[in-house]
Amino acid sequence: MASTVAVRFGPFRLYAGKRLLLRESEPVGLTPKAFDTLVLLIEQRDRVVSKRELLDRLWPDTAVEDATLSQHVFMLRRALSDPESPDVEYIATIQRRGYRFVAPVVEISIIAEANADAMPAPHVDAALERGRSRSLRTQLAVCGSVALLVAGAILVMTWYVRPPVVPPKRVHLAFVLAPDQQLWRSARGSAALSPDGRTVVYAADRQLYLRPLNGTDARAIPGTRLDVSTPFFSPAGAWIGFWSAQDSTLRKISIAGGTAIVLAPASNPRGASWFDDRVVVAEGGKGILVIPATGGTPALWAAPGQDEMLQNPQMLPGDAVLFTASEMMGNRTLSSNVVAYSRATGARKRVIAHATMARYVPSGIIVYAIGSRLFAARFDPRLLEIAGSPALLAEDLKQNAPAFDVSADGTLVYLSGSGDGDPATRALALLDFNGHSRMLRTPPASYEAPRVSPDGRRLAVTTDDDGGTIWIYEMAGLNTLRRLTFEGYARSPLWSPDGRSMAFGSSRAGRAGIFVQAADGSGTAERLTTPGPGFEHVPTAWAADGRLIVFVNVKGGIKDTIWTVAVPGNHEVNQIVAVTGSNQMSPALSPDGRWLAYSSEGDAGKSVTNVFVQPFPGVGVKYQVSANGGDMPTWSSDGERLFYQEPLSGRLVSVRIRTQPSFSVEDAVAVATGRVTDAGYDLVPGRGFVVPVPQVGHHESAVRSTQQIEVVLNSFEALQQVARRERGIGQ
Repeated sequence: MASTVAVRFGPFRLYAGKRLLLRESEPVGLTPKAFDTLVLLIEQRDRVVSKRELLDRLWPDTAVEDATLSQHVFMLRRALSDPESPDVEYIATIQRRGYRFVAPVVEISIIAEANADAMPAPHVDAALERGRSRSLRTQLAVCGSVALLVAGAILVMTWYVRPPVVPPKRVHLAFVLAPDQQLWRSARGSAALSPDGRTVVYAADRQLYLRPLNGTDARAIPGTRLDVSTPFFSPAGAWIGFWSAQDSTLRKISIAGGTAIVLAPASNPRGASWFDDRVVVAEGGKGILVIPATGGTPALWAAPGQDEMLQNPQMLPGDAVLFTASEMMGNRTLSSNVVAYSRATGARKRVIAHATMARYVPSGIIVYAIGSRLFAARFDPRLLEIAGSPALLAEDLKQNAPAFDVSADGTLVYLSGSGDGDPATRALALLDFNGHSRMLRTPPASYEAPRVSPDGRRLAVTTDDDGGTIWIYEMAGLNTLRRLTFEGYARSPLWSPDGRSMAFGSSRAGRAGIFVQAADGSGTAERLTTPGPGFEHVPTAWAADGRLIVFVNVKGGIKDTIWTVAVPGNHEVNQIVAVTGSNQMSPALSPDGRWLAYSSEGDAGKSVTNVFVQPFPGVGVKYQVSANGGDMPTWSSDGERLFYQEPLSGRLVSVRIRTQPSFSVEDAVAVATGRVTDAGYDLVPGRGFVVPVPQVGHHESAVRSTQQIEVVLNSFEALQQVARRERGIGQ
């Protein structure tokens, strides 16, 4: 393409006639087609240039797919990007129309262009000279014959300016999910990167999507609408493995879609990876299992300790397996370390203390997460230890989830914690039945598990302070929060029927359990239960006569069961709801104490919860209340309605329940706008609901929000910078 465009934009100068792009005074390396794309977009910067026009003008005699154009635009954006100015945009994608150059442009005059042609070193000629090969300069210096000089001159005149070799730069991008997509089951892992670093697969709204990093659109993979999570690529990138919660199986499917092939049953996977002809998976409390990539019976490779859950396994060169070993109390992680396990000797070696996940790449680098920070370091797979200083790759990693993946070339994808709202800056909102809301006069904090007193005047709520603290708030808003608990951690507050006492889960005297204390903070707390090792008791309902508390027996990797404990006397405990291979959670008692509502994965243990109701106490027929999933049931004060959360949408719905002359349930109706999260909610009689929401000043912050996946190109350059600094210090 012949063009005489000469312009300035941002830190760049473009001389189309010389086929030269400068950043300040340094040349920028571009492929010929990427350079031509930039020139064309700048020439037509007053309008959107369609993909069809770009294809016709850049490849006039060649049949080229849209993906080729997308790749060149991607490379162009990458060359123009600046990590210090990530918000500066030069080329905008206009959905379904094409591209447009959107940065301010200043034309360089004809005289300036002519001066540029004659500009002495160290300006344009110096920049051009840096773009020519050292071999040509050597030949011209050595050869003294006129013929060779003439030939060299001709060669220089016809020389196509090659892109100069420039050191790779770290480039931070992000792609935003479509408004109708929400990442799904992210606690189990919802995104993975192909081995070549070119494609991302992610789980959103119960199915898998595939998106090339050099493209603008993601496509759903046909055959994966199976309530999926935990995606991972095969070594060659032609297959994707995943977990289906619909039938609790580990499966694989071609990247083109089709029929998903069952590999093995899996009830509670916590990460998986594929190497050679085998898949290694962390299966809840069972440990690290290996499955043939063609399907078959799982074999145990590494078993967890008594209080452990093993997660995110990966094979290392040799016989070692890399995984995260977490000490658990209930569903809470007390500590985590990345370890390597030798299958030959059965020995473990701690590789990275306090890390929650790690990934090794064949170039000898390990990437690992500690809290919200992501690091990279050189790693010796023979000695199973870090060799050198680590480099910081990111500081905004989503916590408590397998939230990143990396390829051998240093391409990194991760989920940031900012998209979910910082739990430490939640507010408490009162949502009424008409869709209106107001914020309670409480400071931002990590609120969860709100509980309203029987008279509706006080609110108990948990924060993460000191590992878990319970606070009391007067709903009239006349005073500040009052701290109730001071010893150990304390969570899951529960009011007694008369509002005078508070039950809660806590760790005191070295063991977890359920305790009861006066709600005004006077006196000492009395222990009611002592769970088994690694288990935690979560109180959720107190019988109207005050004699029984209903609680959930919880341990990471083990299915939850529902129990009761007697408050007076010897505190006898009894299991009342348990289904093999299925979680039973969130029990709630009707006001008259005759019915127990709870969420359950059902008899099949499909990991899709619904709300059920059965007689209490004793055993009787159970009735399914929700039709499309349900969790966290709560009774109305008159016992005629049951409220619950729909897990997929997060909205609150209610159903009218009749128990006479027979049990019947009406259709569910939405009762409040906004999204209820795992932080919980509670009913304020006659007024609405108390809900923890992100601190944005309005309950709409809890509505379904746009999410994005972060992408970092050349992320290992940060490691090279550390090495260069250390060499400089040593000199």
